[in-house]
Amino acid sequence: MAARVRAVCLGLVMLTLLWGAGDARVASAAGVVPAGAAPPLLDPNLSEFPAATVADYSDLLEAPAGRHGHLFAGRDGRFYFEDGIRARFWGLNVAKEAVFQPKPVIDAAVDAIARAGFNLVRLHHVDDETGLLPAALASSKQRLDLSRLDCLDYWIARLKSRGIYIYLDLLDYRTFQEAEGVPQGPRLGRGAKPYAVFNERLQELQRDYAGMLLFDHVNPYTRLSYAADPAVCLVELCDENGLFHEQTRLGNLLSPYREELVKRWNFWLLSHYGSREELARSWTDRTGKCCLQDDEDPRRGNVALPGVTQGSDAGVPRMAGRNLFYAAVHREYFRSMSNYLRSRGLRCPLSAVTKPEVLPDLWACANELDFTATNYYHDHPYFRQGSEWQLPGFFSGLNVLSDQEGNAFAPRAAAARVLNKPLVIREWGACWPNNSRSAGMLEATAYACLQDIDAMILFTYSAQPGARSLDYFDVRHDPVRWGLAALCGRAFLQGRIQPAEHSAAVAYSTADVFYPGADPLPGAVYELSRVVRLGNAFFDRSCGSLADLTLAAGRTGAEYTGNQTILSADRDSTDCYGRGNTSAAAASGYPAPGPTVDSLRFRFGGTGFGASGLCDLEDVRPFPTKALGSDGQLRAIGISEDGRFCFGLRDMKRGNYIFGRLEDPIKLRVALDALGQLHKIPVDHTNFERGAYSSDTQELVIDHQSGVLWIATPAFCAVTGALRAGEKAAAGALGVQIGSAAQVQGADATTACVWQSLDGTPAAEASQWVIKYVTSSANTAQKIRPHLVKEKQSILALDSAGTAPVTTDGRVSDKPVLLQLSGQEVLRANLRNGSLELLRRGDDYALYCDTPGALLQLPQLPATLSAVVYSAISSRRVELRQPFAWPSDAVLIEVLAPVTANRE
Repeated sequence: MAARVRAVCLGLVMLTLLWGAGDARVASAAGVVPAGAAPPLLDPNLSEFPAATVADYSDLLEAPAGRHGHLFAGRDGRFYFEDGIRARFWGLNVAKEAVFQPKPVIDAAVDAIARAGFNLVRLHHVDDETGLLPAALASSKQRLDLSRLDCLDYWIARLKSRGIYIYLDLLDYRTFQEAEGVPQGPRLGRGAKPYAVFNERLQELQRDYAGMLLFDHVNPYTRLSYAADPAVCLVELCDENGLFHEQTRLGNLLSPYREELVKRWNFWLLSHYGSREELARSWTDRTGKCCLQDDEDPRRGNVALPGVTQGSDAGVPRMAGRNLFYAAVHREYFRSMSNYLRSRGLRCPLSAVTKPEVLPDLWACANELDFTATNYYHDHPYFRQGSEWQLPGFFSGLNVLSDQEGNAFAPRAAAARVLNKPLVIREWGACWPNNSRSAGMLEATAYACLQDIDAMILFTYSAQPGARSLDYFDVRHDPVRWGLAALCGRAFLQGRIQPAEHSAAVAYSTADVFYPGADPLPGAVYELSRVVRLGNAFFDRSCGSLADLTLAAGRTGAEYTGNQTILSADRDSTDCYGRGNTSAAAASGYPAPGPTVDSLRFRFGGTGFGASGLCDLEDVRPFPTKALGSDGQLRAIGISEDGRFCFGLRDMKRGNYIFGRLEDPIKLRVALDALGQLHKIPVDHTNFERGAYSSDTQELVIDHQSGVLWIATPAFCAVTGALRAGEKAAAGALGVQIGSAAQVQGADATTACVWQSLDGTPAAEASQWVIKYVTSSANTAQKIRPHLVKEKQSILALDSAGTAPVTTDGRVSDKPVLLQLSGQEVLRANLRNGSLELLRRGDDYALYCDTPGALLQLPQLPATLSAVVYSAISSRRVELRQPFAWPSDAVLIEVLAPVTANRE
């Protein structure tokens, strides 16, 4: 390994020396590549650290990081620096062995990351046995591996010097040791999940590690402790841990930890309820059934814990108690760690990632910590049980833009947001070998901007030399993900895609949060994130207006006193145990709905459903039409066929929509109509039926049925998805037409075309811009087969990952790709698949193509071009007659001043 690293570093040095000497004269004539500099190498097969784009995006960075002071979370739910500037982060994960590399490799990686415009790096998975905490040092006073710590120090110093901030984790992959006083330590697994959140010895060791890492150690390169360094701006307590995260495996907890958790459960029951009698009363539902068995008593420590104690009753009251207990354990863990860190002087915002799609867990985090954080992966691979991370790997292969099941970026991100808390997507990615990765990159970026998310951290960037093939997550050598990352980052950091103008909030009462049996977030209603800013809000029993539209979660009955609210309740319970008998409508001052009806036929007037025809709905709680009154304030939403009932009520004065029971898809339909009726946003329930949504800014349009996304802003335009051959697609000033639909290794792929203004001016005025065209990519000889094919489900199997070189399957074609800007054709390329990039800097242009022999033309430039053709190790001055074939050795062509004034 050491010899290979030395060879790689020597190769990089030699390449720099070659360009700094023999080619300086030719390069100095160019306007895009600096004099004496090597050209950016975008081809992943030619560089250990390929460039993300022809242009250098490091102008997005302000060096050194920390110059604006320490970061904090504002009361408005945004990050700010001490000088009052709002902070947003476009980041990368560098994880595990990638962190522990020789300094020249770290330097090269930091240079590539900075050139791509990333302003944050999350240093992840550094605490395992091969990292900072080797087993051999478990009983040593010097617990941290100093050579590994030096790598971490150097990363932080180099990142800081380039204007890149650092996000640190405290508990990721650590293996606790028996020599540290941890019974069965190694058997607890990496991160000791979930033992680490409830065992005091494990928490003591976590505090000790945090003290050593953040406070006691001084980085020799910065002369600051990590805690004192404002460049270290975010800290995460634990990674994907906790009782909710591991709830399906709690029945297999090891001793003595199982007994400890059950003992703690019984102690909590006694302290929370006060007595066995009060516990029994609380655990008695409205039918009079008590979930507490006659022989159970928390004073004797024998109350069964569902999922942990075998044979325990899993009724609603007991499960609600379990939810309350788990959340209390998490809050105590968060509070203990936070209090320790704050007492030692840590100033930066804190969070933890447990299982945010489970409401009690999200609630616990939001109540104790500074920001919420979550992951998003499109088509994350999965494996046979017992053969994790071994081939075959399984995936769907579906176009991310066709997802209507709540698994796309926008609804998942919105489901993790809590009002007035910053949101960090601390791991995200469009996973290989799915061929819609280009669409996945742009979809996540567009809706992160629309939702005004505070930090996006792409997973992951592998710095290991020699790793040249595509990986599930590593973006470094992917012409698709890495090829779009810089353009997406500039759009995000510079706000080129506007945040939504309107907001909506899903409101959860305490009873909603802890009532058991609910599906994990997000539900269908979170598809509203395609249109407006969306997040969650928590309240106890009464909820006022929270946003431009408030949606009652509707799991239990609660009081809603605000305006412009959609309120409903699946059950009349007013607490999480299933007790109470008040509907949300009645609790909010409206008529109570009638009893549940199995099926009823309604005629609608346009709210929820169209005005033509009758609609059969099942399992509904309608209102008697006599409840409407005569003053006109309440109007019917849907009249039954016999005229006796209405599906819902609309309060014309307060702008409220009132229902008995309301399924999530119907709630989404009503919410779309309400946004249109109340705020004149051009959306309604037909958007749900068509699977097509436009943001309230009118900058984003997604069509799930065709699998296409359009982004049209003054300085950033993109079209991506399943583009059809021969059809022109347009977004704002950008037009694209492909001659052949994208395919890679015989499989359908999405296409992405992006135009970006580099000076922030619109296309008609911009003299500095970049236009990029990508399809997909694959390893050589990767092997994928159908595993399961059904009408609504398909599963593919990756049998062989293949090897380098990476290919985009670019081929010469007689059917060109046509790229237009402001109605004028700017690039014509006779190729199928492959990648293209055209950079304009005033009168100079730089062109990249990965398909030798492809016929290229720049229609806006003269017929004869003066150019510099760069290869990997040299350059030559040439005259090109348009159209021209892309040279087999070219890594970049720079077009200089024209030699012919007239065009043919």
